[in-house]
Amino acid sequence: LFGLDRSTTLRLRGSIREQQAQWTYQEPRLFNHDLEGVASLFFDRCNECFPTVQKPLKTTQWNASLQVLRRLSEFRTLTFLGSYQTVNLHDPRFIERPQFVDESGTIQISLLGTSFVRDHRDNPIYPTKGTFVNSAFQVASRRYWSEVNFTSFTSQALWFKSFGKAVWANSL
Repeated sequence: LFGLDRSTTLRLRGSIREQQAQWTYQEPRLFNHDLEGVASLFFDRCNECFPTVQKPLKTTQWNASLQVLRRLSEFRTLTFLGSYQTVNLHDPRFIERPQFVDESGTIQISLLGTSFVRDHRDNPIYPTKGTFVNSAFQVASRRYWSEVNFTSFTSQALWFKSFGKAVWANSL
């Protein structure tokens, strides 16, 4: 957009049963610094979802997020994230999970997080050698408008080694 390598996308999908919309805006030089900014909104409404369940559901879901990405080097990036989402605990995808058995209704989750990525693969699509490490830490708190408190830490490491035409891939 405007000749500055900015971009915006809008994706719409709809039917009688389900409507979805997603909007994304990307700013490659946020505040004229070496920061990349991404804003995203997502809406999903479903009428008569999961017809195999005794009483079909009507669900509405909203997600919004803001991300700021800082490239520390050619191979390392640091991302800061703020997001908001609504989660319907009556959704059959959650009913089966034992940690949600006593919970009901729709909850709102606001979270702040950060992630670190280190990518030393020779090719991000078809790697034959190298490593990829991604670690993320997120906190949801009632202090900033979340209806639940929790922390989350996830980390993934991938190793690739070439043996002739074969590639050995490991994940932890």
